[in-house]
Amino acid sequence: MQIDIVKATSNSKLISECNDFELSQVFIKVYWLIGLKKHFYPNQEEDQFIFNYIKQNYGHRNLDEIYLAFDWAIKKVFEVETNPYDQFSIPYFVKVFDEYRNYLKKLNKEKQIEKQKEIDMPQTTDEEKLKDIEEYRIKDLDFKLIPLFLFDYLIQLKLIDFNEQRKNEVLDIAIDLREQELRNDVDKNGRLGLKEYKDMIKAGYLEGKEKIVVQNLARRVAIRDYYKQFKKD
Repeated sequence: MQIDIVKATSNSKLISECNDFELSQVFIKVYWLIGLKKHFYPNQEEDQFIFNYIKQNYGHRNLDEIYLAFDWAIKKVFEVETNPYDQFSIPYFVKVFDEYRNYLKKLNKEKQIEKQKEIDMPQTTDEEKLKDIEEYRIKDLDFKLIPLFLFDYLIQLKLIDFNEQRKNEVLDIAIDLREQELRNDVDKNGRLGLKEYKDMIKAGYLEGKEKIVVQNLARRVAIRDYYKQFKKD
């Protein structure tokens, strides 16, 4: 079971306690997983920067979670873009690992219903949630890289009013954004995919993968709009 796999990672060292060689061995496996060609691997200086960043921001996580996050990502256990586009960067790592963290929170909720033991992971305080929200505001990430768990934080801390009218507004924006994505990526999704999507919208429903994609886009729209108020004209 997935929860048992996650628990097993606790047998590995904390990331903060790992040396660069131990981290590099895990990341080599990650590069293989995501299909990154060897001549696109980060150089030694880039590796050092990435490792330092991960130790600083994810040092309380276990080493084996890094491989698990990317393994589940390419297996579509959770929804996230896994193509590194020939560049393994910090924003790319953050995007995948934070979606993994978000998935663990959902998994933990589901398992509590079955009276399973909680996943041993740090509980996020309101102060930490606010810190995460502020850190990502400063990072000013590309729209597609915005972590979805920030939406939950904004709702929990009542920083956004997500009433029915607002839900419909962001959903309409997300529907348009998804159609534009499909139009811009015809080679990958095919015109059939665009046609099926438009047929679903015309019929007034979404299902399967497209429903998940649009819901995630809507969450990112809400997060982006929240951050807009802090930007200078």
